[in-house]
Amino acid sequence: MTTLLLPPSVMPVIILRGSDYEMGYQYGQQAAPYLDWKRDALWAEVLREWGNREQVAAELTIARQYIKDSTPNALEGLNGMADGATAAGYHLAFLDCLLFNAKPKKLAAPDTPSADSGTGEAGLPGDGCSSWSAWGKTTGDGRLLCAKSSDAEFEAQATIIAFPDQGHSYLATAPLGELAETPCMNDQGLFMASSGGFALRPVDFDHGISSTCGYQHLLRFAENAAQALETFLGWKYPRCTNVHFADVTGDAYVAEITAALKSVRRPGDFGEKDFLYATNNYFKEEMKDAIAGDRFIEHGGWLGGGWSISSISRNLQIWNMLHNYSGRVDREFAKMMWRFPGNPPPAPLDAEAYYRTRGAGWDQKIGNQFNRRVAIMQPDRGKLGVAHICTGTAGRNVHPLHPGGQCFPIHPTYSFYQIALATSPEEVIEAARLEALACLGAAHRAFGPRNSDADGQAALTELFSLAKAEYHEGIHLSHKAAVTWGNEALLYASRAASAFTRTQAHAKQVRHAFVPPAETPADLGLQPYNGSWASWASKGRESRELHL
Repeated sequence: MTTLLLPPSVMPVIILRGSDYEMGYQYGQQAAPYLDWKRDALWAEVLREWGNREQVAAELTIARQYIKDSTPNALEGLNGMADGATAAGYHLAFLDCLLFNAKPKKLAAPDTPSADSGTGEAGLPGDGCSSWSAWGKTTGDGRLLCAKSSDAEFEAQATIIAFPDQGHSYLATAPLGELAETPCMNDQGLFMASSGGFALRPVDFDHGISSTCGYQHLLRFAENAAQALETFLGWKYPRCTNVHFADVTGDAYVAEITAALKSVRRPGDFGEKDFLYATNNYFKEEMKDAIAGDRFIEHGGWLGGGWSISSISRNLQIWNMLHNYSGRVDREFAKMMWRFPGNPPPAPLDAEAYYRTRGAGWDQKIGNQFNRRVAIMQPDRGKLGVAHICTGTAGRNVHPLHPGGQCFPIHPTYSFYQIALATSPEEVIEAARLEALACLGAAHRAFGPRNSDADGQAALTELFSLAKAEYHEGIHLSHKAAVTWGNEALLYASRAASAFTRTQAHAKQVRHAFVPPAETPADLGLQPYNGSWASWASKGRESRELHL
């Protein structure tokens, strides 16, 4: 009887070290059960689309050549991944690992995009994301603070921390099986995020470099945002997307990309001061045709079809938060932004009316039920870069992103765990342990002298016991990592770090039951959102002027 494997409610940590092949082998070894599950899921998807394996293999051959030409080191990693999973008892072929990472053309876009919905024959689009970076006068301490949510159906995901023999160390979040995805950062203080552009024209889709292989390459070999942008623009990139680059010097860019068009947005181009943001539409004049953009919304970008509808209100929320609360933006403020509920959509959730009216009456926010993973990142150069990660949505009171944009993670925690990009696996574990201990202490103090008959008390007691057990599991696994070596030591190290991050997430979940986290600026002691004290961007304030 096959055991059902469920996506983890707290993303596991995968720690890698060594050559490309060795890191791939360790990845495959540590994630083997999930890769076995993902192989079947992806093959089922592509076979429904193409009908036979020969067509899929031909498409992957083209993708492999682009990877070989631009990021050849990634192929060694994929070979290692197949061998590592197979050695762990789950047969995985190189072609399977290539499928995880190549993201062939037909999986990137529908065959017949629709100008009405932007979704084509496949129905609602697959994923959408929101990102921003802030620094200087915008953040409370002047340092770089970055954030992104990946918005899509819930699936098995991981936090990857890698110490390659060649290149920079990095931390990346990704669906399990992918070499790297965004949000991510490296030890040079570089942050990257991506969000789909969802162009409507068939000409905007083509073959090109794999995003996962490309992101891993940039993390390892780019020193700063400018260098990462230059390398990225030199590739043939097949997907419609915004790629967001920022570094600790305050240098930042958003590359607005389709296969046919490229443009670069910089801070100040549309009124931003010490911040930049991107969701799923475009701002630059030359990009509007890709999404059939016919109205430019000040601070919201071009409104067209598809994902550009929800992008407008998400962009406006980010602008309003970062612009009007300049100087008060910190880690807790960033978390609040993804818990901010906005207004519920009208019922019923009518997709036809939504696309026909282009979202009239909807007030989508970056925090929504479709958040698959949310990360607040504080990159650093040569020190401890820190990531605060929530596996699903961080807001208990958020609403759907669009009709059908409801997602229900298994046992959601609605809480962030902290993981550091340290200088060694041992330091990663120790930083996670110390934070876990602090979270347990905060939960213990929040419990206080409670009535044992209080509503939910028994469930919270059980959850707190789980968090404490996970802490002791992490201690045991860290000891195992210390007395073994090679791949086995990294396996135990990854499991130890994962136990400590689960401790954090569950302990914070307990604390939040007694001390609810901030959901609005007012909860942080700030002026109310949309109050008369500031000027607020809105859908009704449209502008054809692209430079404010």
